[in-house]
Amino acid sequence: MAIYTAIWRKTVLVLVLLVCCRVASAFNPLSAETEMALGALDAPVTIIEYASMTCPHCARFHLEELPQIKETYIDTGKVRFVYWEFPLGRLALTAAKIARCGGEERFFGFISLFFSKQVEWAGSNDPVDALRKLANVGGLGSVEFDACLANTSLEDGILTSALAASKAHGIDSTPSFVINGELLEGELTVAKLAEIVAQSDSDSMSKEEPQGLLDRILSFIGWL
Repeated sequence: MAIYTAIWRKTVLVLVLLVCCRVASAFNPLSAETEMALGALDAPVTIIEYASMTCPHCARFHLEELPQIKETYIDTGKVRFVYWEFPLGRLALTAAKIARCGGEERFFGFISLFFSKQVEWAGSNDPVDALRKLANVGGLGSVEFDACLANTSLEDGILTSALAASKAHGIDSTPSFVINGELLEGELTVAKLAEIVAQSDSDSMSKEEPQGLLDRILSFIGWL
């Protein structure tokens, strides 16, 4: 019950943020090549997620794991999170296109909204119309929505990007994560990420140790 309450609260917050951006944001779709990321560029750990908007495990990660990961690791500069689309089917591709048509300011808001409402829109009798209604609430009007659906270059770009990920990292399912160059298939948990961050910290200390020893030796020689 607590999980569903948290999801409901998150959905309300996402809707408020999207509506707040509604007036100020013009229709300015993101290209398929634009990297969408959260966190500092110089973070020691980089997580690249490949997700499909109709994937239940992807939705669970975004609703139950990512909020805590963001608070604990992304917002504190320890992790950079990069999101790429890997649509498994036409409907997932459509949702991915709509999120990019929302523009940079609303992109992650639409991703969260679509995942939080995944059961409703993906399981409806008319999923595209259900997506249209959600997009309208987020500030993407019907004219813009239709223009987005007709944007074949965006569609081709998303598919090309997914194919490149498949070739480069062997991605064939979702969610898949590439963490500091290493492929992790399946769900990523806060506990698992804690282990990865701890290992990254340990590796960083190991690399710095020889230089620290040299500094102490030189300091001692100078004192003599």
